Amino acid sequence: MLEKKKIILNLVKEHNTLTKPQISEMMSVSLTTINKYVNELVEKNFLMEEVSDRKKTEGKPPSFYKINSSYRKLMAVYLEKDRLEISVTDNLGNIQETRVFDIENRNSFTEKILCSGILQVIKELDLKDCISVISIGIPGILGEDNKITEIPSFPKLEGKNIIAALNKKLKIPLIVENDINLTIKALHNRNQYKKYKNLVYFFIRNNIGGGIISDGTLYKGYSNLSGEFTYLGVDKEYLSRYDVMSSENAEKYFVEKMKSEEKIEFLLFVFLRIIVTLNPEILFIETNYIQKNEIKILNERLETFFKKTYLPKIILIENDGLGEEGTITNALEIFYSKD
Repeated sequence: MLEKKKIILNLVKEHNTLTKPQISEMMSVSLTTINKYVNELVEKNFLMEEVSDRKKTEGKPPSFYKINSSYRKLMAVYLEKDRLEISVTDNLGNIQETRVFDIENRNSFTEKILCSGILQVIKELDLKDCISVISIGIPGILGEDNKITEIPSFPKLEGKNIIAALNKKLKIPLIVENDINLTIKALHNRNQYKKYKNLVYFFIRNNIGGGIISDGTLYKGYSNLSGEFTYLGVDKEYLSRYDVMSSENAEKYFVEKMKSEEKIEFLLFVFLRIIVTLNPEILFIETNYIQKNEIKILNERLETFFKKTYLPKIILIENDGLGEEGTITNALEIFYSKD
């Protein structure tokens, strides 16, 4: 029953308004069953009914159903290297308010400061009884015990459980996710990419990261380590230079290669590893080290290894708020998965 209701809500959200017969046809489910589910969603304020203006002589006017966007709100919290951005949205993901807190010293930023920012916005906007979900994006990994790891930008958050810290103050469902994973989710949620089921996002700047959509779902591996693409650059030269295998050394080496004349050959080496293991339909690259003409060169080189039909589309992109967008996407997924 819950899954059917989720499908109904997503269909109505996608089409703006639908009638019960339209939903019944789209889902290949009897009108009697759809009638029951839709009525329950209206009763719980997820949907609202609108009656058309058809004249009485034309028969009973049809009822259209739309998302009740004034019912409840969502909060998206995104932590970057120099700021904390907190947005409040309606339950369609439309941003209504945004607050930005500058972070002057990342080394002293703690889970208490993060919680204080969230609580401050809730108090200022009088949202204590309005927020249904809080979605948080962080530049680190959330372990199975809900403790944050691999977050060098904010060392005092290492090993901390911000979900537990917030739960002491609020009784609101919380979800925390890595910023790069949120970026690939945002891309996959965009209309032009929704039809693709296998995507890879590769971030190459002064630090390296990646996100994976496999068979339509975010893929993180058994310990959330998937997407740590820094290590894809480890080769014979790296191993001869470094005695210790570490993310810091691997990242330093990767960036050095991207600044060298060998960057095309190096990227070819890295891309081949991605293609044969993940076989994506699209490989998104965000970087300031390569240009569009160099993407063409990479494609030509890759075609000497595989037929063109086996290769992904390589798309050079700019991150125009994709992490924040993905944080909202995560909040929406949790909200519409609730009974």
